Amino acid sequence: TATGGEFDIVSGGGNEKSDKTHMEGFGGGFGGNRGDFSDKFGGFPNDFDQDNMPENFGQHSKNDRFREETDNDNSGTQLSFVKLNAENETVSDTETSDSKKGIKGGTAVNIKGGTFKIDSADDGLHSDGTAVIEDGTLEILAGDDGIHSDKSVEINGGDIKISVSYEGIESAEISISGGNTEVHSSDDGINASDDSSQGGMGSYSDVFFDISGGTLYVNADGDGLDSNGDMTISGGVVLVHGPTNSGNGALDSNGEITVTGGILIAAGSSGMAEIPSDNSTQNCVSVTFDSTLSADTMVTLTDSSDNEILCFVPEKQFDNIVISSPEIISGETYKICTGGTDSSQKNGGLYEKGGYKNDGTAYDEFTADSVVSIVGKQTAFGGGFGGHGNFGGGMKPNFDGGERPEMPNSEERPEMPNGDFGGMRPDGNFGGRQPR
Repeated sequence: TATGGEFDIVSGGGNEKSDKTHMEGFGGGFGGNRGDFSDKFGGFPNDFDQDNMPENFGQHSKNDRFREETDNDNSGTQLSFVKLNAENETVSDTETSDSKKGIKGGTAVNIKGGTFKIDSADDGLHSDGTAVIEDGTLEILAGDDGIHSDKSVEINGGDIKISVSYEGIESAEISISGGNTEVHSSDDGINASDDSSQGGMGSYSDVFFDISGGTLYVNADGDGLDSNGDMTISGGVVLVHGPTNSGNGALDSNGEITVTGGILIAAGSSGMAEIPSDNSTQNCVSVTFDSTLSADTMVTLTDSSDNEILCFVPEKQFDNIVISSPEIISGETYKICTGGTDSSQKNGGLYEKGGYKNDGTAYDEFTADSVVSIVGKQTAFGGGFGGHGNFGGGMKPNFDGGERPEMPNSEERPEMPNGDFGGMRPDGNFGGRQPR
C-alpha cells in the first residue's frame, strides 16, 4: 500500500528493453481478441510449438509480494521480495529476485496517494491478486501491460497516464468509477480477460469491464475496449481512438455491451465495429461512412435545429463512429456533420460544448426511433455471437437502415465449416487469445 511520496522506478532497463514476444491466438472470424500475425509478426515460425511451452512460462511465484527499499540518494525505488510461510510469518529470502516489472504485488497493490514514474521492461504495475487505485499520480511506460492484475483492477480516483504499453490495462475484472485515465497501447487498450481460450459461438468468460464514472481516454492499435465477457457503461466520459486495421474494433465484447449513462464516443475501422445492445437504456448511434476519413476530421452531432450536441475529433483515420449521449432523445431527429471548426477547448478529442461554428458538411441524419440507431452499412463480423444471443455485444449483420433481422437462436444457427475459417486456431476455436 502506498499513501504518498515520490517514486522514480526503472526496471529491466525500461520499456525499450522489453524482451516480451507478444503472440496472439490465430485471429479473425468469430470471437474476441483477434490476432493479426501477418502485419505484426509474419506468422508463427514453422518449428514453433505452442502446446509444449515450459510450465509456468513467464510467470512468477504466487506467494511473492514486494516491499520498498529506497537508496540513500532517493533517486529511485528498488523492489525486493519477501515470502510468507504457512503460518503467515515473514521469513527471509536469501535468493535475489530480479523482476522487470515496475511495481509487483503477490496479493494486492493499493495506491492511495503519491507520485509514481514507472519505466519497465515488463508490466508497469502488476498484481497476482487485486490492484486498487484510489488516488495519486501514475505515469507509466511499459514493455508489456501498463497495469495488470490477475483478479481485478479497480480505479476509483487519481491521474493515470500509460504512455507506452502493449495492452494498457488487463485483468479479469476491470472497474472504473473515478479519476482520469489515459491509455496508449500497441494492442488492446482495455482488456477484460482471464486468459482463457475464447470461442465466439455463444461462449464467453465470466469477466467484465464496467465504467461508472471518471474520464477514460484510449488510443489503441488493437481493440479499444475489449471484454471477453460483458461491458457496461453507466457513467463517466469514455473516448476511444480505435484501430485503423479491419481486424480489430474500437469496441469488442464476447458478451453484451450495455450503456445506461455517461458519454461514449468510439471511432475506428468498420471491419470489426460493434455497437451497444438493445438492452441499453441510453440511446446511441453508429455511423459508418462511405469512405475512410482522415485523422483530425471533426464529427459533430447536432439536433434538427443545428444546435450542437457534441464535437469529436478522432486522432487516427476512421470510417465508423459510435456515439452514446443522454442528449440523444427518443423520437427526435439528429444530424451528423463532418469537418468545420470549433473554438472551444478540446480534451482527448472532445470539445467543450458551445464552440461549434455550424460550418461542417452535413453527412446524414437519423431519428432515434430505437435505442440503437444505424447510419450507413454495418459489417457482419466481429466479436462473435455474444453470450446473450447477439452478434458480439450488439454487432449487426449487413443492413442499411430499416428493421433489424431477428437473430437465430442457438438451435437454428448454422454449423460452422471445418478447416481454416477466418483464422481458426489449431484447437478449432474461433479467435481468442492463447493463454500466456
